[in-house]
Amino acid sequence: MEGVLQNCGGYVEEAAIAALSAGCDLLILGGKQLVGASSLELMVEDIQKVHAALVQAVKTGRIGEQQLNASVERILQRFFLLQCLEKSRSTSADL
Repeated sequence: MEGVLQNCGGYVEEAAIAALSAGCDLLILGGKQLVGASSLELMVEDIQKVHAALVQAVKTGRIGEQQLNASVERILQRFFLLQCLEKSRSTSADL
């Protein structure tokens, strides 16, 4: 994480934009970031800043809306697939 933050000027918001721009479909934010000798904890305010930065990045075209839509579609497809698998398992267990 330290290397990513260094490449993004130390800003978590920029790291999140870079990750989505590089094709990441899902960001998991929270917990501690290891930065040098210290460790910083992401707080609610930090997550809100990331959200605002991502919204702005889409509005300004830094992150393409089509790319974002494709990511959402892939996430939803996996979610629905998992739901179907769970229903199939529970039905099989009832037999």
